[in-house]
Amino acid sequence: MARQKLECRFGSYVEYERVFDYRQAKPKVAPGGYQRIYRRFVGKDGRGGRLFGDWVQQLPRDLRRDRLTINGQPTCELDYGSMQLVLLYVLADAPVPAAPDLYQMLGMGQHREDMKMVLTLSVGNATRSETVSAIGGRLREQNRAGKGKAAGLYDAFWHHHAPANPHRDGITEPAWPQLQNLESRIALRVLALLLDRKITAIPIHDSFVVQARHRDCLGAAMQDAFAALCPRRLIRIR
Repeated sequence: MARQKLECRFGSYVEYERVFDYRQAKPKVAPGGYQRIYRRFVGKDGRGGRLFGDWVQQLPRDLRRDRLTINGQPTCELDYGSMQLVLLYVLADAPVPAAPDLYQMLGMGQHREDMKMVLTLSVGNATRSETVSAIGGRLREQNRAGKGKAAGLYDAFWHHHAPANPHRDGITEPAWPQLQNLESRIALRVLALLLDRKITAIPIHDSFVVQARHRDCLGAAMQDAFAALCPRRLIRIR
């Protein structure tokens, strides 16, 4: 990837303002900057960590979609749908529900963004009580706190995804290191499959950017990489 010409030409000053840090008086993103990918290992045992390095990761998604080019060619971005939740089912050796949207299942009755928040904070905390406390803090920041609301959101989400709950059966460690490890291994396999076909791909954690003409190849590589590490599981690619 270091030899590719990556460009993001802003269409207006408003777009440029979105990637400028006025407190630090410098851009948040340096288009055309560092373009090497590396894997960062974190945690006491090194299980956690993701792929980092390229400046494209710092771009807002809509700017990546509308403005980014690779060697002057337009790009496309595909991602794994509900990646962390699906991986929790994989780690629990449980079947993934056949629902079009795992964050808005029938009977869940909650706002989709709240359900995503519950998942994110559940993955980052070791116990139910820690997670409920974190949800409550987030609600207070948004001036939406209420008695029992945090616990209600937690229970509403995990009632529908009980087999994948990272706090089940007395588990006392947060799930994020295992999830990041598996996610990174899948990403490396995607990159390797595409490299074998001489296709440059830019990883954005659970999504990938390629030249638009390689969209079908990217989708196939993502399916193959996921199937290799998570057999007998299905995941949506969008």
